[in-house]
Amino acid sequence: MASFSFGAGNAQKLARIPLYGLGRLVTLVTPRTGRWVFGCGAGIADGALALWREAEKRGIDAVWLTTTPHERADAEGAGIPTLPKMSWHGFWATARARVAVVTHGFGDVNPYAVTGAFVAQLWHGIPLKRIGLDAPELVRSAFLPNSALVRRLIGWMYARSAQRIGVLPAASHLVRGRLESAFGIDHRRIAVTGEPRVDVLASETPDGARRVVAGLIPEAGAERTLLLYAPTWRDGDADPGIPSAEEWRAIIEVLARRDAVLVIRSHRLGEGDYTPPVDTDRVVLLGADLLPDVTPAIPAFAALITDYSSLV
Repeated sequence: MASFSFGAGNAQKLARIPLYGLGRLVTLVTPRTGRWVFGCGAGIADGALALWREAEKRGIDAVWLTTTPHERADAEGAGIPTLPKMSWHGFWATARARVAVVTHGFGDVNPYAVTGAFVAQLWHGIPLKRIGLDAPELVRSAFLPNSALVRRLIGWMYARSAQRIGVLPAASHLVRGRLESAFGIDHRRIAVTGEPRVDVLASETPDGARRVVAGLIPEAGAERTLLLYAPTWRDGDADPGIPSAEEWRAIIEVLARRDAVLVIRSHRLGEGDYTPPVDTDRVVLLGADLLPDVTPAIPAFAALITDYSSLV
Protein backbone atom coordinates (compact mmCIF):
# COMPACT_ATOMS: atom_id res chain seq x y z
CA MET A 1 0.00 0.00 0.00
CA ALA A 2 1.37 3.43 -0.93
CA SER A 3 1.70 6.03 1.80
CA PHE A 4 1.51 9.78 1.51
CA SER A 5 2.39 12.93 3.40
CA PHE A 6 1.94 16.55 2.39
CA GLY A 7 5.41 17.31 3.73
CA ALA A 8 7.21 15.01 1.32
CA GLY A 9 4.88 15.80 -1.58
CA ASN A 10 5.31 19.56 -1.26
CA ALA A 11 9.09 19.27 -0.97
CA GLN A 12 9.12 17.35 -4.25
CA LYS A 13 6.99 20.02 -5.94
CA LEU A 14 9.37 22.76 -4.85
CA ALA A 15 12.30 20.80 -6.32
CA ARG A 16 10.48 20.47 -9.64
CA ILE A 17 9.77 24.17 -10.17
CA PRO A 18 12.31 24.38 -13.05
CA LEU A 19 10.53 21.53 -14.86
CA TYR A 20 7.20 23.33 -14.56
CA GLY A 21 8.86 26.43 -16.02
CA LEU A 22 10.26 24.50 -18.99
CA GLY A 23 6.90 22.85 -19.58
CA ARG A 24 5.20 26.22 -19.62
CA LEU A 25 7.57 27.48 -22.30
CA VAL A 26 6.56 24.53 -24.50
CA THR A 27 2.83 25.02 -23.98
CA LEU A 28 3.10 28.71 -24.83
CA VAL A 29 4.07 27.87 -28.41
CA THR A 30 2.18 24.59 -28.88
CA PRO A 31 -1.31 24.74 -30.44
CA ARG A 32 -3.93 22.64 -28.70
CA THR A 33 -6.03 20.25 -30.79
CA GLY A 34 -9.46 18.78 -30.10
CA ARG A 35 -8.13 15.70 -28.29
CA TRP A 36 -8.86 15.15 -24.59
CA VAL A 37 -6.54 13.59 -21.99
CA PHE A 38 -7.85 11.76 -18.93
CA GLY A 39 -6.16 10.82 -15.70
CA CYS A 40 -7.12 9.72 -12.21
CA GLY A 41 -5.04 9.38 -9.07
CA ALA A 42 -7.06 6.31 -8.08
CA GLY A 43 -6.50 4.43 -11.33
CA ILE A 44 -9.14 3.64 -13.96
CA ALA A 45 -11.95 4.77 -11.71
CA ASP A 46 -14.00 7.57 -10.19
CA GLY A 47 -15.52 10.46 -12.09
CA ALA A 48 -12.90 10.30 -14.81
CA LEU A 49 -14.09 6.83 -15.78
CA ALA A 50 -17.73 7.92 -15.76
CA LEU A 51 -16.95 10.93 -17.96
CA TRP A 52 -14.78 8.78 -20.24
CA ARG A 53 -17.75 6.54 -20.97
CA GLU A 54 -19.89 9.55 -21.81
CA ALA A 55 -17.17 11.05 -24.01
CA GLU A 56 -16.80 7.72 -25.78
CA LYS A 57 -20.53 7.68 -26.59
CA ARG A 58 -20.15 11.12 -28.15
CA GLY A 59 -17.18 10.14 -30.29
CA ILE A 60 -14.66 12.41 -28.56
CA ASP A 61 -11.04 11.63 -29.39
CA ALA A 62 -9.34 10.94 -26.07
CA VAL A 63 -6.53 9.03 -24.39
CA TRP A 64 -5.97 7.97 -20.78
CA LEU A 65 -2.59 8.73 -19.21
CA THR A 66 -1.42 5.94 -16.92
CA THR A 67 1.26 5.69 -14.24
CA THR A 68 1.66 1.96 -13.58
CA PRO A 69 1.48 -1.28 -15.56
CA HIS A 70 -1.54 -2.23 -13.42
CA GLU A 71 -3.38 0.90 -14.52
CA ARG A 72 -2.48 0.23 -18.14
CA ALA A 73 -3.77 -3.34 -17.89
CA ASP A 74 -7.04 -2.15 -16.30
CA ALA A 75 -7.49 0.39 -19.10
CA GLU A 76 -6.77 -2.16 -21.80
CA GLY A 77 -9.31 -4.50 -20.21
CA ALA A 78 -11.89 -1.72 -20.50
CA GLY A 79 -10.94 -0.94 -24.10
CA ILE A 80 -9.39 2.42 -23.21
CA PRO A 81 -6.33 3.61 -25.20
CA THR A 82 -3.44 4.76 -23.01
CA LEU A 83 -0.11 6.53 -22.97
CA PRO A 84 2.48 6.56 -20.15
CA LYS A 85 1.84 9.78 -18.26
CA MET A 86 5.43 10.74 -17.48
CA SER A 87 6.86 9.81 -20.90
CA TRP A 88 7.52 12.18 -23.79
CA HIS A 89 4.33 10.88 -25.42
CA GLY A 90 2.36 11.67 -22.26
CA PHE A 91 3.86 15.16 -22.11
CA TRP A 92 3.12 15.85 -25.76
CA ALA A 93 -0.44 14.52 -25.54
CA THR A 94 -1.11 16.80 -22.55
CA ALA A 95 0.57 19.79 -24.22
CA ARG A 96 -1.70 19.44 -27.29
CA ALA A 97 -4.92 18.49 -25.50
CA ARG A 98 -7.83 20.90 -25.59
CA VAL A 99 -9.36 19.37 -22.44
CA ALA A 100 -7.68 17.68 -19.47
CA VAL A 101 -9.89 15.63 -17.14
CA VAL A 102 -8.53 14.99 -13.63
CA THR A 103 -9.91 13.84 -10.29
CA HIS A 104 -7.15 14.54 -7.78
CA GLY A 105 -4.78 17.13 -9.20
CA PHE A 106 -2.92 18.22 -12.30
CA GLY A 107 -0.54 15.34 -11.68
CA ASP A 108 -3.26 12.96 -12.87
CA VAL A 109 -2.13 13.95 -16.37
CA ASN A 110 1.37 15.20 -17.23
CA PRO A 111 1.69 18.10 -14.76
CA TYR A 112 4.34 19.96 -16.75
CA ALA A 113 2.11 20.46 -19.81
CA VAL A 114 -1.39 21.08 -18.46
CA THR A 115 -1.33 24.89 -18.45
CA GLY A 116 -3.43 26.21 -21.33
CA ALA A 117 -5.84 23.28 -21.48
CA PHE A 118 -9.42 23.50 -20.26
CA VAL A 119 -9.25 21.56 -16.99
CA ALA A 120 -12.26 19.61 -15.79
CA GLN A 121 -11.43 18.90 -12.15
CA LEU A 122 -13.98 16.26 -11.14
CA TRP A 123 -12.44 15.85 -7.68
CA HIS A 124 -12.73 12.56 -5.83
CA GLY A 125 -14.89 13.19 -2.84
CA ILE A 126 -17.22 15.40 -0.89
CA PRO A 127 -15.29 17.72 1.50
CA LEU A 128 -16.62 16.43 4.81
CA LYS A 129 -13.38 17.69 6.36
CA ARG A 130 -11.18 20.70 5.61
CA ILE A 131 -9.31 20.35 2.33
CA GLY A 132 -7.19 22.53 0.09
CA LEU A 133 -6.60 26.08 1.22
CA ASP A 134 -8.82 25.49 4.28
CA ALA A 135 -6.47 22.81 5.64
CA PRO A 136 -3.22 23.91 7.34
CA GLU A 137 -1.75 20.52 6.44
CA LEU A 138 -1.76 21.53 2.78
CA VAL A 139 1.27 23.80 3.16
CA ARG A 140 3.42 21.53 5.30
CA SER A 141 6.82 20.77 3.75
CA ALA A 142 9.68 18.44 4.59
CA PHE A 143 11.96 21.15 3.14
CA LEU A 144 12.53 23.83 5.81
CA PRO A 145 9.46 22.62 7.76
CA ASN A 146 9.52 25.55 10.20
CA SER A 147 9.78 28.25 7.53
CA ALA A 148 6.75 30.53 7.31
CA LEU A 149 8.09 31.76 3.96
CA VAL A 150 8.05 28.25 2.50
CA ARG A 151 4.50 27.69 3.77
CA ARG A 152 3.35 30.95 2.20
CA LEU A 153 5.06 30.02 -1.08
CA ILE A 154 3.31 26.63 -1.17
CA GLY A 155 -0.04 28.25 -0.40
CA TRP A 156 0.50 30.80 -3.17
CA MET A 157 1.47 28.05 -5.64
CA TYR A 158 -1.62 26.02 -4.78
CA ALA A 159 -3.98 29.01 -5.11
CA ARG A 160 -2.40 30.10 -8.38
CA SER A 161 -2.52 26.64 -9.93
CA ALA A 162 -6.17 26.24 -8.95
CA GLN A 163 -7.00 29.18 -11.22
CA ARG A 164 -6.38 26.84 -14.17
CA ILE A 165 -9.52 24.85 -13.30
CA GLY A 166 -12.21 25.43 -15.91
CA VAL A 167 -15.06 23.54 -14.25
CA LEU A 168 -15.52 21.65 -10.99
CA PRO A 169 -18.76 19.71 -10.40
CA ALA A 170 -20.36 19.75 -6.97
CA ALA A 171 -22.88 17.43 -5.35
CA SER A 172 -24.94 20.28 -3.85
CA HIS A 173 -24.90 24.02 -3.14
CA LEU A 174 -23.48 23.29 0.32
CA VAL A 175 -20.61 21.37 -1.24
CA ARG A 176 -20.17 24.07 -3.88
CA GLY A 177 -19.42 26.61 -1.16
CA ARG A 178 -16.85 24.34 0.45
CA LEU A 179 -15.12 23.68 -2.86
CA GLU A 180 -15.08 27.38 -3.69
CA SER A 181 -13.30 28.10 -0.41
CA ALA A 182 -10.94 25.12 -0.60
CA PHE A 183 -9.75 25.88 -4.14
CA GLY A 184 -10.03 29.66 -4.02
CA ILE A 185 -11.91 29.80 -7.32
CA ASP A 186 -14.94 31.74 -8.44
CA HIS A 187 -18.29 30.07 -7.83
CA ARG A 188 -19.12 30.41 -11.53
CA ARG A 189 -16.61 27.65 -12.29
CA ILE A 190 -18.34 25.24 -9.89
CA ALA A 191 -21.34 23.46 -11.40
CA VAL A 192 -23.93 21.91 -9.09
CA THR A 193 -24.59 18.87 -11.26
CA GLY A 194 -23.92 15.99 -8.89
CA GLU A 195 -20.77 13.88 -9.09
CA PRO A 196 -20.30 11.86 -12.31
CA ARG A 197 -18.85 8.91 -10.41
CA VAL A 198 -22.08 8.22 -8.50
CA ASP A 199 -24.34 7.99 -11.57
CA VAL A 200 -23.83 4.22 -11.51
CA LEU A 201 -25.78 4.03 -8.24
CA ALA A 202 -28.94 4.86 -10.18
CA SER A 203 -28.61 1.67 -12.22
CA GLU A 204 -26.64 -0.82 -10.11
CA THR A 205 -28.68 -3.37 -8.10
CA PRO A 206 -27.73 -4.96 -4.76
CA ASP A 207 -27.59 -8.40 -6.39
CA GLY A 208 -25.37 -7.18 -9.22
CA ALA A 209 -23.07 -5.36 -6.80
CA ARG A 210 -22.85 -8.41 -4.57
CA ARG A 211 -21.79 -10.57 -7.50
CA VAL A 212 -18.98 -8.12 -8.20
CA VAL A 213 -17.77 -8.28 -4.59
CA ALA A 214 -18.16 -12.07 -4.31
CA GLY A 215 -16.17 -12.51 -7.51
CA LEU A 216 -13.22 -10.81 -5.83
CA ILE A 217 -13.57 -12.12 -2.27
CA PRO A 218 -15.26 -15.54 -2.00
CA GLU A 219 -15.91 -15.01 1.72
CA ALA A 220 -18.56 -12.47 0.71
CA GLY A 221 -20.66 -15.09 -1.03
CA ALA A 222 -23.71 -16.98 0.23
CA GLU A 223 -26.18 -15.03 2.35
CA ARG A 224 -23.82 -13.37 4.79
CA THR A 225 -24.45 -9.73 5.66
CA LEU A 226 -21.71 -7.52 4.24
CA LEU A 227 -20.37 -4.53 6.17
CA LEU A 228 -17.96 -2.05 4.61
CA TYR A 229 -15.27 -0.40 6.73
CA ALA A 230 -13.57 2.48 4.88
CA PRO A 231 -11.02 4.37 7.01
CA THR A 232 -9.32 7.36 5.40
CA TRP A 233 -6.27 7.84 7.64
CA ARG A 234 -3.28 8.87 5.50
CA ASP A 235 -0.74 11.15 7.12
CA GLY A 236 2.25 8.87 6.45
CA ASP A 237 2.13 6.97 9.76
CA ALA A 238 0.26 3.81 10.66
CA ASP A 239 -3.45 4.31 11.33
CA PRO A 240 -3.92 4.59 15.13
CA GLY A 241 -7.46 3.29 14.65
CA ILE A 242 -6.34 -0.22 13.70
CA PRO A 243 -7.90 -2.57 16.29
CA SER A 244 -5.79 -4.22 18.96
CA ALA A 245 -5.71 -8.02 19.25
CA GLU A 246 -8.39 -7.89 21.94
CA GLU A 247 -10.56 -5.56 19.85
CA TRP A 248 -10.18 -7.83 16.82
CA ARG A 249 -11.43 -10.79 18.84
CA ALA A 250 -14.46 -8.81 19.98
CA ILE A 251 -15.20 -7.68 16.42
CA ILE A 252 -14.97 -11.23 15.07
CA GLU A 253 -17.30 -12.50 17.80
CA VAL A 254 -19.93 -9.93 16.82
CA LEU A 255 -19.54 -10.79 13.13
CA ALA A 256 -19.96 -14.50 13.85
CA ARG A 257 -23.03 -13.86 15.96
CA ARG A 258 -24.59 -11.79 13.16
CA ASP A 259 -23.32 -14.06 10.35
CA ALA A 260 -21.63 -11.02 8.82
CA VAL A 261 -18.41 -10.26 6.97
CA LEU A 262 -16.43 -7.07 7.54
CA VAL A 263 -14.95 -5.89 4.24
CA ILE A 264 -12.11 -3.42 4.81
CA ARG A 265 -11.22 -0.87 2.18
CA SER A 266 -8.53 1.37 3.60
CA HIS A 267 -7.49 4.49 1.75
CA ARG A 268 -5.10 3.76 -1.10
CA LEU A 269 -2.58 6.20 0.43
CA GLY A 270 -3.10 4.95 3.96
CA GLU A 271 -0.59 3.06 6.07
CA GLY A 272 -0.94 0.13 8.45
CA ASP A 273 -1.92 -3.53 8.50
CA TYR A 274 -5.63 -4.20 8.94
CA THR A 275 -5.21 -7.99 8.95
CA PRO A 276 -6.57 -9.60 12.16
CA PRO A 277 -4.01 -11.54 14.24
CA VAL A 278 -6.15 -14.72 14.06
CA ASP A 279 -7.35 -16.79 11.12
CA THR A 280 -10.90 -15.83 10.19
CA ASP A 281 -13.14 -15.63 7.15
CA ARG A 282 -15.15 -12.87 8.80
CA VAL A 283 -12.70 -10.07 7.93
CA VAL A 284 -11.45 -9.58 4.38
CA LEU A 285 -9.56 -6.85 2.55
CA LEU A 286 -10.87 -5.16 -0.61
CA GLY A 287 -8.12 -2.78 -1.61
CA ALA A 288 -7.87 -0.63 -4.71
CA ASP A 289 -5.56 -3.27 -6.19
CA LEU A 290 -8.57 -5.62 -6.36
CA LEU A 291 -11.28 -3.07 -7.16
CA PRO A 292 -10.08 0.39 -8.25
CA ASP A 293 -13.62 1.82 -8.47
CA VAL A 294 -15.62 0.83 -5.38
CA THR A 295 -18.69 2.95 -6.10
CA PRO A 296 -20.57 0.33 -8.17
CA ALA A 297 -20.10 -2.14 -5.31
CA ILE A 298 -21.71 0.03 -2.62
CA PRO A 299 -25.25 -1.44 -2.98
CA ALA A 300 -23.85 -4.84 -1.87
CA PHE A 301 -23.30 -3.61 1.68
CA ALA A 302 -25.82 -3.41 4.50
CA ALA A 303 -23.84 -0.78 6.39
CA LEU A 304 -20.90 1.59 5.94
CA ILE A 305 -18.47 2.34 8.76
CA THR A 306 -16.11 5.23 8.08
CA ASP A 307 -14.71 8.54 9.26
CA TYR A 308 -14.47 11.17 6.53
CA SER A 309 -14.80 9.01 3.44
CA SER A 310 -16.98 10.52 0.73
CA LEU A 311 -18.47 7.04 0.33
CA VAL A 312 -20.94 8.44 2.86
